[in-house]
Amino acid sequence: SLLSDSTSSVLLDRKSHKVEAGTVLQVVVPMDNTPTEIVAENIPLNILYEDEHMIVINKKAGMVVHPAAGNWDGTVVNALAYYLANNSPHGSGDFVDSSGKITFHESEQSDPAGTDGEKISFRPGIVHRLDKGTTGILIVAKTKQALSNLSTDFAARNVKKTYLAVT
Repeated sequence: SLLSDSTSSVLLDRKSHKVEAGTVLQVVVPMDNTPTEIVAENIPLNILYEDEHMIVINKKAGMVVHPAAGNWDGTVVNALAYYLANNSPHGSGDFVDSSGKITFHESEQSDPAGTDGEKISFRPGIVHRLDKGTTGILIVAKTKQALSNLSTDFAARNVKKTYLAVT
């Protein structure tokens, strides 16, 4: 924000700046460059298991699971959108169409029981996450029913997870 009078302008870069009554503020709101859809990318995946309901992959360290601020591409979800649309012998499931585009209806944009209230359009089928620096097994639902069932099982801690730390 800029603080200006008829003769000068001052950039306001801290919350503690005192503004006097009658001062005119000029506010510049940056444009939102957040993508509105996922771009399918041909990125190799290490697939351990797949059927028509889910896919299980070994995520390599360095790869982000789903698009978010600072990581809009090169993610597992980008790779899955391509793979499911183009290469899956078991079909693309409910979330990806034949062109690799993620398909959602507005009423399905958030799923509080399994996605922490986040929009699922950027994490379709993602049941759980692994940190960027973590290699490990990632289970991804391909259907709405599988997403519901797997999310319930993870939330109820019915899924047994084993961790191995290498230092």
